[in-house]
Amino acid sequence: MKISVIVPVYNVEDYLRECLNSILNQTYTNLEILLINDGSTDSSGSICDEYAEKDSRIQVIHKENEGLSAARNVGLDRMTGDLLTFVDSDDGIHEDFLKDCLYHLEAQKADMVIGHFFQWSEIDQSFYYYIPKDSWGTIEILDSQEALNRQIDWQGLNTAPFVIACGKVFKKELFDTVRFPVGKVYEDEYTIHKLLLKANRIVLVNIDYYMYRRHGKSIMTGDYSPRKDMNLIEALEERLLDFVLAGRDTDLVKHKLTALLYQTKQKFEEHHCQHLPEYKRILQKIELSNHD
Repeated sequence: MKISVIVPVYNVEDYLRECLNSILNQTYTNLEILLINDGSTDSSGSICDEYAEKDSRIQVIHKENEGLSAARNVGLDRMTGDLLTFVDSDDGIHEDFLKDCLYHLEAQKADMVIGHFFQWSEIDQSFYYYIPKDSWGTIEILDSQEALNRQIDWQGLNTAPFVIACGKVFKKELFDTVRFPVGKVYEDEYTIHKLLLKANRIVLVNIDYYMYRRHGKSIMTGDYSPRKDMNLIEALEERLLDFVLAGRDTDLVKHKLTALLYQTKQKFEEHHCQHLPEYKRILQKIELSNHD
């Protein structure tokens, strides 16, 4: 089976070669590698072209800058593989990631395989791992509802493997009617639950295959942005609506949304943003939540 590897690229010249080498060094080799250069202003675009000349599996698409979601969507529209995975261009994957995921997907007749991740922080030169020692190396077979529940509550553990787009292998059919929201932050919060709703069988592999790199450029800095918090609220509201339409239990999502509304209200007040119309919207939503 051919796996499409979709790599959005934007101004990552310091890390791109390491990322691409981790993909080219995969022990599973039937790959289509789509590099979506999202209007980079550094040498990232030329590095993509350099690698495409070395390996015929690589296709480079140069486009104007529109953000991560738009770049991923271009990859989804262009891909021809039976399966797909996303790799952010400043991250990397273990050499056996795709081979192992394909094995578990076929062995378990699954629609999606979720691998675990670890962080490398350039800020404090440290590795961060999230798999409990007694779970490392195990696999779990999950149905759709259990995976959806774990997006919100996973025995107090890090729920990120069930939320982020990277570190997973998907059947292409899951994306037939799903795309990432352009112009939004927290794009994964808007999207991954839609795939879990469509999946019948999901495999969780408790091995840290995916390296997430944390560096100064990847951390949100600057003044407080109400828009980011409002996007997260909107993403959870969309998830809640999708659950209602799909006839799924909404209790966990409603609880998370209510807690987020109170947290966001506090942030608005701490940053003296009560004059914004969004603050009134938050108060109105909190008022509704108190009617339960």
